[in-house]
Amino acid sequence: MRKVLLALLILASMAALAGPALAGDVAVIVSARVDAYDEALRGFKRSLRHRIVAEYDMAGDFGRGREIVSEIKLKVKPDLIFAVGIWALQVVIGETTNIPVVYAMVLNPPSIIGASSKNVTGASMNVPVIRLCTSSSNWARRFDD
Repeated sequence: MRKVLLALLILASMAALAGPALAGDVAVIVSARVDAYDEALRGFKRSLRHRIVAEYDMAGDFGRGREIVSEIKLKVKPDLIFAVGIWALQVVIGETTNIPVVYAMVLNPPSIIGASSKNVTGASMNVPVIRLCTSSSNWARRFDD
């Protein structure tokens, strides 16, 4: 019984001394200003507890994207890069970085990420085939009547 009380006392004192975890810094790179991308970014910001330290718009320009990633690596030094859109992900993957990457609004991300990329995850825009077939079937029935 004493050992259990001692363990609980130690655990309670450690919990009391522990402060809140520091939130990481996030750099955002967006492929272009598109309504769907802006909406994804707003959703990310609403659910994020981390601090966004830099936000960039590639404006669809890969050269600009490479410059942005270089600046992110050398100056911003975030704990995470959030890439919105296929072009942003392509640029980030193309520029070697040890910074973890989360992507959104990317169609067929495995074709971009490849097998060699590490620390990359996210939400694709892929639609399961069964869902496409069901939707197409439902749509076609409307014209059968």
